[in-house]
Amino acid sequence: MVWECQACGYVYNEKAANRQQRLEEKPLNSGGLPVNWKCPVCGVGREFFEEVSGRNS
Repeated sequence: MVWECQACGYVYNEKAANRQQRLEEKPLNSGGLPVNWKCPVCGVGREFFEEVSGRNS
């Protein structure tokens, strides 16, 4: 899944993140952002992220 920060536009790609590191926190729903996720650019929480359909990167 791909998620976009509605505050700053940062894009989180779950597949790329999982390849780079093992996430210890349980994700949102069956897939998605980690429970304690904060945007690395602007610092907002996962509630500001929306799933972006049809994006692979």
